[in-house]
Amino acid sequence: MKISASAASVIIAFIPFVLFFNKIFFLKKIPKLTALFAVALSILGVYLVIGGDLSSGGSLLGYLYMLGAAISFSIYLIITKPLFDTYSDVTVSFYQSLFGCLAFIPFLGFEKVNWSQLNPEISIHFIFLAVFCSGIATYFYMFALNNLGVTISAVFMNLIPVVTFIASYFWYEEIPSTTQLLGAAIVIISVSIVTLSEKSKEINN
Repeated sequence: MKISASAASVIIAFIPFVLFFNKIFFLKKIPKLTALFAVALSILGVYLVIGGDLSSGGSLLGYLYMLGAAISFSIYLIITKPLFDTYSDVTVSFYQSLFGCLAFIPFLGFEKVNWSQLNPEISIHFIFLAVFCSGIATYFYMFALNNLGVTISAVFMNLIPVVTFIASYFWYEEIPSTTQLLGAAIVIISVSIVTLSEKSKEINN
C-alpha cells in the first residue's frame, strides 16, 4: 500500500483548491475569498468525516501519485467545460469514455488476471461499476459540469465521504461518531457557501 485510503480522501478533497490555482494560471480568473474559505472548510470537513486519522502512513510516491491525480482532474474539468458549447452532455460522456477505454488497452499487458476467480458476485460488482459508476454517474457529472460550472461541480465531490458514511449507516448499520457528524455538517455548509457564492456571481454578471 503506497498510501492509505484516508490520506487519499483528504488529498482528493484538495481538488477544488487546486482548481482555483489552475483557473488563475490558465483562465486568468481570480476566485473570491469566500469560495477559497469554503473550500478550505470542506477539506477540514472531509478530514473529520474520515475520522481525523492519517496515521497509517504511506510512501512519498503514493502521495505524489494522488497529488498528480488531483492536479490532472482539475485541469480535466477546465478543458472539458468549453466542450459543452459545441457538444451535448451525452456526446462528451460517450467520447470521453470511449477514448478512455482505448487508452487503457496498451496497459493490459502489464496486468495479470486470474479468470478462475471470476464468480457471479464479482460479475455483479463489475456490471454495477460499468453501468452505474462509469456510465450513469459519468453522464450525471457531465450534466452538472455543464449546468453548474467547474467550481461547484468540483466542490460537490467533497460530499462523497459524507454520502459514504450515511450509506454505511443504512447498509452496514455503522454508527457515525460525533466527529464524523461534525465533519459532514462542515462539508455541507462549505458546499452551500460555494454554491451560493457562484450563483450570486452569475447574477451580478
